[in-house]
This record gives sequence, structure tokens and C-alpha cells, in this order.
Amino acid sequence: TTTTSTSTTTTTSTSTSTTTSTSATTATTTTSTSATTATTTTATTATTTTATTSTSTSTTTPSPACAAISFANGDFESGTSAGWTVGGGSRNGDITDNIYPDDYLPGGSHYSLTIANTHSSIVTHGYDPVLGTLMPNIVFRGSYSWRVEDTVNGGYGSVLSQAVHNYSCTDIYFAWLAALENGGHTAAQSSVMIIEVKDLTVGDVILRRVYNAGGSGGVDSRFNQSGSYFYTPSWEIEHLVINSTRIGNSFTLSALAIDCSQLGHSGRIYLDSFGGVPL
Repeated sequence: TTTTSTSTTTTTSTSTSTTTSTSATTATTTTSTSATTATTTTATTATTTTATTSTSTSTTTPSPACAAISFANGDFESGTSAGWTVGGGSRNGDITDNIYPDDYLPGGSHYSLTIANTHSSIVTHGYDPVLGTLMPNIVFRGSYSWRVEDTVNGGYGSVLSQAVHNYSCTDIYFAWLAALENGGHTAAQSSVMIIEVKDLTVGDVILRRVYNAGGSGGVDSRFNQSGSYFYTPSWEIEHLVINSTRIGNSFTLSALAIDCSQLGHSGRIYLDSFGGVPL
């Protein structure tokens, strides 16, 4: 069943909003500033949205109780991956449609402890070593963020994941950057990023973003292009509004970045500031 998500925006300048969904109807509001681009998704039923872009403003009043609720080490300010599960492995030629974050976590069919321990890392203030100042500072707030997958090729993938249980906050926020190298491959062969949030209690996926470097069709206007790279020129802010029927449920957030299947082109994500308070 394919339906189209509804997009609600209050526009302050010329904007374009395109949303593709392969699930039940979901309300989506997007917000953009000069430094960041924010997207709000209301989690009523499962959604797999891959392209939502707009220049607009929206307002959300968070619950004060959310200030006390957060992911464990959601801002990575411990300087480590404490609280998170780090995975990794070889792509083994898999096409994009056959790539799932769980396969690269411990116990998954592609998991490798060596790759998990060596391909992702905590990062400090600075710039992406390949794209430099085309991308913003790779730390969104504080002193640290996390890089999923490394900056070289080889056909490897990495994932970061955390489960939160009995989540009573009405919102989930986080920030991400991405760089996907285009080797002239098809979408099925190209480097890929996947960000998804699962409701473990209900057993569905309430947010899934998939981008690939297989030409301009694999990304949307969140991305710019420089040479062989598609990249986000600003931090992307995700705001997931938890529907009242899901309050108290358990959720898992996973983010995966993977090189192309032909081994010659890389992909990576930077993540920061997971929690229940606005960014």
C-alpha cells in the first residue's frame, strides 16, 4: 500500500516540499534556518519518508518533563560510545534494497568485531577531512559527536544504535550530517545511508530515511554536490513527535553508513544531540 504523507508548513520564503512515503498517512512539518535544517515528523503510524525539503518555520512547545529524559550519552559528551551499540561489517556486494542496519550489529549476518571497532569513531571540533569547509563543523553541540563509518573506501559499512525503554517524552530530537561518494554506479550499487527509528513495543518503523549516491535521484535538496560527493551543507535536525498512543513505548534508533558495493567509494554520517529537548 502506498500513500502520500501530508506536509504542513508556514512559509516565510519560496519553498518546495516533496515527500515520498510508503506507509500510512503521516503529518510532516519542516523547519529551516541558515545554520540547520529541521524536519518534524508526527509518529502516528509507520512511515518511510526519504525526501522532504522546505524553507519554512514552525513552532513546537515541548513538555517540560522532557528536559529530564534523554538517550544515554545522547550527546556523546562522555567522549566515548558509552550507552550505544557500535556495529560494522563488509557489504559483500549487497544491493541497496538488501541493506539493513540490524545485519551489521552484533549477531547480524554481516557483523565483524574488527570493523565495528576500527571504522567508526568519536570526533572533536573540526571539519570533514575530505570536504573541509563545504560542510559545517562536524560537532553540532558540545565537544564531541560520532562518525559512523570511516572516510576511506573498501566496501564496508558501520552502524550506531541505541534502545530506549518506557520512553515517556513526547519528542525525539537528533542532528546529522552525511557525505556520500558517487562513483557513477547505479543506486543499487552506490554508497548508502539509512537512519531509522523503530517502535519496539508496536513492532513497526516510525521513521526511515534512506539516501544513496547513485546520481541526483538518490538524494534530495538537503544535499549539495561537489565533484564526486553528495553532502549536507548544514546540520539536519530531526524532530520526531511521539503520538499519545505510543507514549511509554520502547524505541530503537539506528544509523548506518556504507561504502559502494564496488569497493571504490565511501559514505559516512556524523551524529549528535539525541534526546527529548529541542535543538
